[in-house]
Amino acid sequence: MKIAIVTDEFPPASRGGSGVVAWREAKALVKRGYEVKVFTPGTPGNQSIEGIEVCFLGSSDFKKRGSWQAVFNHELLDLLKKPMADYGPDVVHCHHLISYFGLKTAEWCVEHYKTVVTVHDANWVVPDKVWVNDKGQYEPNFFQAFLRHHLQYNPFLSVLAGQLFSKLGAVIFVSDVIRHYYENVFGKRGNFITLHNALELDEWPHEPLASNDVLKIGFASRLTTAKGGGVFVSLIEELNNLGLPAVGSFIGPEDRYQQAISAMADHLKPKFEYAGFLKSDEELKQWYKQISASFVGSIYLDPFPNVTLESLASGRGVIVGPYTGSREIVDTEVGYLLSADDLTDVSLVAKTLAYVKPFAAWSQNCLEKREGLGMDDHIQKLTQIYQGL
Repeated sequence: MKIAIVTDEFPPASRGGSGVVAWREAKALVKRGYEVKVFTPGTPGNQSIEGIEVCFLGSSDFKKRGSWQAVFNHELLDLLKKPMADYGPDVVHCHHLISYFGLKTAEWCVEHYKTVVTVHDANWVVPDKVWVNDKGQYEPNFFQAFLRHHLQYNPFLSVLAGQLFSKLGAVIFVSDVIRHYYENVFGKRGNFITLHNALELDEWPHEPLASNDVLKIGFASRLTTAKGGGVFVSLIEELNNLGLPAVGSFIGPEDRYQQAISAMADHLKPKFEYAGFLKSDEELKQWYKQISASFVGSIYLDPFPNVTLESLASGRGVIVGPYTGSREIVDTEVGYLLSADDLTDVSLVAKTLAYVKPFAAWSQNCLEKREGLGMDDHIQKLTQIYQGL
């Protein structure tokens, strides 16, 4: 089977979440004997990256598109047509064609090839994060999105996405949480499928938790309010107030970290460290060795952060937010499930962590949990989807 993967992002040029998923799937398919070629924006030319044939289209400084331009991007689509025809795939797998390629690229693929799309976030509907209010309703709705984004909001994008979905043999969602959101918008559809992201477990060994005098909790994302940055800072402060020495270890964009640090009270600043903007799995593995648990406490509908998988596979428990797809693989045996109330008052969370000290137990329990995170089962299900198109 010849598989073409069309993706807006692809490492090493970009380590965005959807790009990492596409890269890991491509590597796993090649490893299992499938022929794969990736098509992605970049400096024009063909390269072999870790055994994956990659065709770069356009230029390395190709500009991101707004939600209006994302509907139809002639330039990249025109650049894609000939190399795709030359390759002649049996199946095309599109990942997150919003920022660069545009929705029209996915439509063109459907017209010419058996095609499946993986949906990684809500951007096929709104150019924003999706929030859940105290009534359990999704926000923004049409009116709120228009007020927030004005002319940047494109209400036709979701209409065209709905038309595209009806033509696809399968639409893959990375979690039930994001699938349920799309079902709320488009209604339940038989071709909507949840397939969690996965890892090659032999590449992510479980690391026993070292005994340390200082608890180190990791935060692997942009240190923003939406990602739970404020909750994370409050948790570290409260743990120290309860007599449990704790440090927050942050990896990600340095500018976001520096902004957060500059806004902190002076007595808090020593309780946080910047571990770098890590750009490889090997660097990430070393970081996971140094922490006791991860914090994935987004306060919006965060579909399925890769850090949850990586943390559990590495033997590190995860503190997860109330609206994330991470809750589909994290339970109280391997982590802490934050409630909506915990987002505004972390005192109960801090007391539980300080007095129970569950980190070693979480690490041990990850040994069993990680078996459900492997790539073997993921690729088996994925290729079954391909074959059913």
